[in-house]
Amino acid sequence: MNKIAVSTPSGRSADVWLSILRQQVTGNHSRAGALWDKLKPYQRDMLIFAARLPKSATKRLWREFTREDMRAIYRGLKRLFILKATFDGCPESDFIPVADWVRLGINPKVISQNDGKINNVVTELNNKAELLNKILNH
Repeated sequence: MNKIAVSTPSGRSADVWLSILRQQVTGNHSRAGALWDKLKPYQRDMLIFAARLPKSATKRLWREFTREDMRAIYRGLKRLFILKATFDGCPESDFIPVADWVRLGINPKVISQNDGKINNVVTELNNKAELLNKILNH
């Protein structure tokens, strides 16, 4: 969807003006508030932790938050986005515990000591991963 550049008085963005108009028309309605009210407790816990607010804040309704609390929640969301972006480049295999490697018959120490054999190990890992996927999908 293309955004249209709108010139607004006093240099405020069109999003800010739309938010002001939405508040005037609908009162206390906010999309963030509607989303907050739909979150599961563990999701609220993560967000409150990232916002560095007390754990008791997870039980509050959106309209019970102060302006400072809402700013803290917004900063917490930004922290979570940055954290997610940090891990975006990691393959899923990075999140396999070492215990699972041992169970698959792969010794990580041997891999690090034998750089010449890495391609064989990678092929073996890929074969075992394909076999595991076949087993799980059937």
